[in-house]
Amino acid sequence: MVEGRGGGPTGRDATPGDAGARTDEAVRRAVATALRWLAVRARSEWEVRQHLRRHGVTEAMVDQVLAQLRAWGYVDDRRLALEAAEAARVRHVGPRRLRDELLRRGVPEAVVRDALEATWPAEVEREVAWELARRRWARFVAPSPGGDGRERRGVVDAAGSADGEEGAGEGPDGPVGDRPASAGPAGRPEGRGGARQRAAARLYRFLVGRGFGAEVAEAIVRRLAEEDGEPGRPASAGDGPRRPFP
Repeated sequence: MVEGRGGGPTGRDATPGDAGARTDEAVRRAVATALRWLAVRARSEWEVRQHLRRHGVTEAMVDQVLAQLRAWGYVDDRRLALEAAEAARVRHVGPRRLRDELLRRGVPEAVVRDALEATWPAEVEREVAWELARRRWARFVAPSPGGDGRERRGVVDAAGSADGEEGAGEGPDGPVGDRPASAGPAGRPEGRGGARQRAAARLYRFLVGRGFGAEVAEAIVRRLAEEDGEPGRPASAGDGPRRPFP
C-alpha cells in the first residue's frame, strides 16, 4: 500500500471511500466560500453560481452547494426580488429600473414579474414618483438663496445623484447645475414660463431615468408645471401638503 505525505492512501491504492471523503471536504470548502460571500449581502442563485465558478468549483459541486444553501434558506430568488422591490420604493427607484437591476443579477424574469406585480401596482408607482418629483421640481425651478440666479451647485449633478438619488439629470447643454436657472440657451434672461419649461423637460428626463414609466412622468410633470403657474400656488414654495397624485 502506498501512503501519501499525510499517511493516507494514494494512487491506485486509494479507495472509493477516500475519494468520497475528499469530495465531501471540497463541497464543505465551497459552501464556506459561498457563505462568506453571502454574509456581505443577499445574492441571487446566478450570482452565487458565478462566484463559485470563479473560485474553480466544478459545476456538479456548484449544484450541491446551491442545493444546500437553498435548504438552509441562504439563497432564495423570490425573497430577494420581493425585498429589492420594497427597498426600491424607499430609494425612489421606479419599477422599470428595478426590473433591469434584478435581471442583470440573474433573477429569472418570471420571478421578477411576480415581485413587481405584488409590490408595485400602478398607484404605488404614481405615488412614489409624485413624492420624488415634488422635491425635485422645487430644486429645478427655484434659484439659489444668494440671488445670483443660479441653481445651487451640488443640488443636482450630471447624474442627478444629489442626496443619494441617482438618475438622469444631464441636460442637452451639459450638467443641469452648470447653467443659470433664469437664462435662455444663449444666456439671455428667461421669463418664468421659459424656466418652467426647462425645469419640466429636466424633471421628465430625471423621472424616466429613475425607472418610472414615460406616461407617469409626463402626467406628473404636467401637473406640477400647471400648479406652478397657478396664482398663489407656486410648486416651489413647499408650504404645506398637497393632495396625493390621483
